[in-house]
Amino acid sequence: MNKSVERVRGAVRYVRQSPARLQKFKECVVVEKIECKKMLCLNVCTRWNSTYLMLNTAQNFKRPFERFEEQDTNFRAELERREGWLSVDDWDNLNSNVDFNVMAIKMKEKYDKYWGDIDKMNLLMFVACILDPRQKLNTCSQSSVPTHVSLGEPQQKMKRRMQALYKKRELEIFGEDKTFELDKYLAEANEKFFEDFDILLWWKVNSTRFLTLSKMARDVLAILISTIASESAFSTEGCVLDQFRSSLTPKIVQALVCTQYLIRKSSSQEDIKKIEE
Repeated sequence: MNKSVERVRGAVRYVRQSPARLQKFKECVVVEKIECKKMLCLNVCTRWNSTYLMLNTAQNFKRPFERFEEQDTNFRAELERREGWLSVDDWDNLNSNVDFNVMAIKMKEKYDKYWGDIDKMNLLMFVACILDPRQKLNTCSQSSVPTHVSLGEPQQKMKRRMQALYKKRELEIFGEDKTFELDKYLAEANEKFFEDFDILLWWKVNSTRFLTLSKMARDVLAILISTIASESAFSTEGCVLDQFRSSLTPKIVQALVCTQYLIRKSSSQEDIKKIEE
């Protein structure tokens, strides 16, 4: 595949090296009646998707390249001397690679939406990982942050965020700030990974050592992971406030809305008389 990309790059570079060649190539495009509005573009090493753009455009100009070869005697000789001449297999590889790149670009866009900017990441996910005694700050590794961000930056950012949350919770519980508990937790060696590790049980056992952190872990780690859109999970469309539900307190109603997917077993209507009995 790399050879095919190099040959396409060599052909595009040759055509774009002079205005005269580019003009001659455009004439070949007109003769072959290619209706593509894009023109050949050369990839840039600093932009990962520029190779895809080059290949995606070049695949439309197979016939113009063949006609250009007939009019420019140096074209084929130059390519054979360097990268090699474009073969049928190269064009097949070109088309298949473009399909993979379309998929990869969509995946990259989705990835960047959540992980592309460290300032826009959901820090609660990192807080949950820090509260995992097997990971702590190891989560903020180079593999989980954008490549342009230094390794120490996310670790310090997450630690500051964790300290802020800890101080807030400490003041709520004891009315004073004791950050040594967090520092002690982070300084201890990480627990080993094994299949039956129960993170909530670990915090329960160590709650006497980490009073505030154990309460934070209970609140954060109790949040279930879900791929359901929030609009769907918390939608109350179609719900009717019957005689029973209208008598519930606002706090109970809020709890039912937030946990409806956990307690709902079927879509059947409830028998109000049985419930009241």
